Amino acid sequence: MISTGEVFYLCPASGGELRPQTLFLNKSVRVLVAGSGSAYIACEPPVPPAEGAPGQCEVWRYRSGCEEPERCPEFDLVEGRIRKIAVGDRHQIVLTDEGAVYTRGAATFGCLGHGGARDAPEFTALPALRGKRVRDVAAGPYYSIAITKGGDVYTWGQAFQGETGQAAKVEAMPRFATGITPFDVVEVSCGQGHVLARTRGGQCVTWGENTCGQLGIGRKSPPTHQPQVLESIPPEAVTVSAGWAHSVVVVADGRAFAWGLNSHGQLGLGDCTTRMAPEIVEPLVGAHSVERAEASRTFTAFHTRARQVLLSGQVPREGGEPKAAPTECWTTPRPLPLRTRSPDNVSHSEMSQVIAFDKGVLGFAASVVYGVAPHFAPSAGGTVIRAFVTGLPFDAAPGEDGTLVQDSIPAKVRFRCQSPELDVVLDARVIDIDTVEFITPDVSASAFGQAVNGEKTTLPAHLSVSVDGGLTWTQDRQQPPEPADGNADATDPPRAPTTLWIAPWPKAGPSHVEPDCSPVAGGTELLLHIELPSKMPADLLTVKLVCVPLQSLDDPELHCQADDLAKLAPYDVPVKAWPDPGGRGIRCLAPKIAPAHVRLYSYSLELSLDGAVYLSGPLPFAVYDLRVVALEPSLGPLQEATDVCIKCIGAVPSSVKRVRLDFPEALGWPSRVVPAMLDHTTGDIFFSTPDLSAEARALADEERARVAAAAPPEGSEEAAEAAPAEAAVDPEGGLGGTQVVVELSLNGQNFTEDAVEFVYHSQLQPKAVELLARPDGSPPEQPKEDPKAKKGKGAVEEPTEIPTLPQSKLGVELVRGAMATEFAALRVDLETKVGDEDFQLYKTVDLPGRVEEVAPPPSPPPPEDPKAKNAPASPPPAEDLPPRDMVCALAPEVMTTDLPQGALLYLRRFQVSLNGRNFVPCPEGALPLRLEPTAPGPSEE
Repeated sequence: MISTGEVFYLCPASGGELRPQTLFLNKSVRVLVAGSGSAYIACEPPVPPAEGAPGQCEVWRYRSGCEEPERCPEFDLVEGRIRKIAVGDRHQIVLTDEGAVYTRGAATFGCLGHGGARDAPEFTALPALRGKRVRDVAAGPYYSIAITKGGDVYTWGQAFQGETGQAAKVEAMPRFATGITPFDVVEVSCGQGHVLARTRGGQCVTWGENTCGQLGIGRKSPPTHQPQVLESIPPEAVTVSAGWAHSVVVVADGRAFAWGLNSHGQLGLGDCTTRMAPEIVEPLVGAHSVERAEASRTFTAFHTRARQVLLSGQVPREGGEPKAAPTECWTTPRPLPLRTRSPDNVSHSEMSQVIAFDKGVLGFAASVVYGVAPHFAPSAGGTVIRAFVTGLPFDAAPGEDGTLVQDSIPAKVRFRCQSPELDVVLDARVIDIDTVEFITPDVSASAFGQAVNGEKTTLPAHLSVSVDGGLTWTQDRQQPPEPADGNADATDPPRAPTTLWIAPWPKAGPSHVEPDCSPVAGGTELLLHIELPSKMPADLLTVKLVCVPLQSLDDPELHCQADDLAKLAPYDVPVKAWPDPGGRGIRCLAPKIAPAHVRLYSYSLELSLDGAVYLSGPLPFAVYDLRVVALEPSLGPLQEATDVCIKCIGAVPSSVKRVRLDFPEALGWPSRVVPAMLDHTTGDIFFSTPDLSAEARALADEERARVAAAAPPEGSEEAAEAAPAEAAVDPEGGLGGTQVVVELSLNGQNFTEDAVEFVYHSQLQPKAVELLARPDGSPPEQPKEDPKAKKGKGAVEEPTEIPTLPQSKLGVELVRGAMATEFAALRVDLETKVGDEDFQLYKTVDLPGRVEEVAPPPSPPPPEDPKAKNAPASPPPAEDLPPRDMVCALAPEVMTTDLPQGALLYLRRFQVSLNGRNFVPCPEGALPLRLEPTAPGPSEE
């Protein structure tokens, strides 16, 4: 292992969590190893490749229970690069890259392998293993094991429990282990008095002490130097670990097997019962896939494939002793918290290796790139990118010499793609505790860039970071994090945290936006039209609403509301966007804006593909606070459309206008959306109500069918009574008086919620127009008696017309469809007549009217019959008759000077309307109404 990264340490003083060790940040870690009571780290200073081979390897030691490491200068004398270190109680073994073995320390029971009992204060090469090309070494308290590349096993030191696999109790020099070598061992782990080995075929082999069942053979037994294969474990072991008196094996499918001493729950089986045979660590099954396990004295550390560290047994804490009560221990594996150097304590590190020793756990997390922002850049380069990397050297403040460590870091960034080919190395700089910044290069000339630009597509480039000038690079992240909400956007291409997507950038911003306005409440789905490269990532797409204060206001009232326009500051409101499924551009939801400021700012939209740099060409946009206050008219007939003017405040120019009609719930009809139009001369908005004739007929037909279905047999007495019920069916289906809620939209999506109503009235059935009163309110003149006529014969003059003065009250009775309204009107043709000539249309006028209840006129007495003996019965008095619903209006005024010489003026062809828009003809009266023109006054003459 040669890599830069972070070292984490769990000790009694760390509060039960793995804490970062900043001492090793600016170093390349080579070896991480632990013995029963200490752990060692071998590291090298980062050296740029141009300076040749790396510098001198440094070795540091963590003693059991200590917080800080100590430098071990004795390792400096080892010739060659250190590949592995093995640790006993009082001796150490070093294996170099060349396969040479060095030992030092106390020669207790011959564990140094030099022969005799002489201690070695300095590392000395083992003559017995010279030329053996050793590839692995291991050490117990007072014994040692070496495995050559050819598979031969050599052991020496104490063998009181059979630890060396030799019959002899002590071997002062390496001896070929004839009982172990045939198993083709590739890995060994040494416990206090027992050994676990893994064969090339994946079998687990054990030998040594078995007082606590640590050999896993199902029972306690005397110690043995004869290796025994554990058939109870599948032959697919990937790692083995021997603790003080317990054992752990991990197999290929990620399961862990444990057995032996369980005094502190170190087996992770949920209790503290010692096991004589291997058992699956069930609490891990289905929850964690284990990559490696490290058994210590009273606990076990499990390293998962998700790069987590879990621990079972006694957690190293202040004051903790191996004989602590089981209640202070974890009997099932639990995750160890990972403390970070960042202020928010959010860890992105991935543990690459974990070792365990008495009262301590040491972990190494190789540097990984866990994020790139933005992760989308143009092929032409020039974008500032930040890569987020774990394990970076960084000083928050200058040291005593006034320098910052990050200033001396030769950081590099590398872009790679196999097909089409791309391999570019760039200079970078460390700018934060976990951040490297660089500027993307122009890759247009490369095969990669030509493919991107030629196909107008998006391709990924793998990104890695080096802090040692390119000697080592960050490893690939094992498990890319899922989105926070658990749902990835289906339109996004698969994205690893080390991927930078490259695409040809649009030359200009969006061409236009649909719709071009939204209400202050926001929520309008906008479409920004722009041509985009295919397969581009969408999670950084951003649209911002740019709000700029107006320099002046046309509305004086707004000037009073705005305290000081100069105090208003511009601001932006960014929103997340996504690609249009139809490939027309980008979609987003318009943001919410404060209603108080809506008319004090101008607005525009800008688009960013990477969330950082916005394209040129902002799009004008409008934000409005719309209110519908009235409809003119607010009623109309069922049988035809009505042109309605919407009176509103806060409207802005827009390309789309819609009106939604919400019918009563009892009808069960869906809402209808109809187009609206802007009158550019007045600024008013108009729409036409839909004709409901078909719906009225359908409802009437349904009612007739229902009545017919319930009718008794034809010819029966009940049938005669049911006939009037069928005749009483409303031909309009009961829709007369239906109230419809009208809402307005300026963008086709967001409608007002003002609940202004429009009423459908029934078809009007008017009678002839009557003269109701003279201008002074008095009743109209009655026909006078003819003095020349004989009594009883023509005693009353027969009128041929009804003289009507200007401002006389006219009225038309509505037999059906009357309704209170302020929009009622009478339309009349003013026609002139000269002598025997035909009537000529002078002009048509609309007379404002109103609906009134008018008492019926008194009925005239019947004519006297001189032959009748008894007087005829009098008609009922007028006050006993119900009042009539009438549309009343005042007769117009016309000057005599405006009429032809000798012309008479008549009121003809009346029409009546309840809304001033839709008129119904009135029947002609028995006598025409002749309008008296008004003579000019003296001043007018």
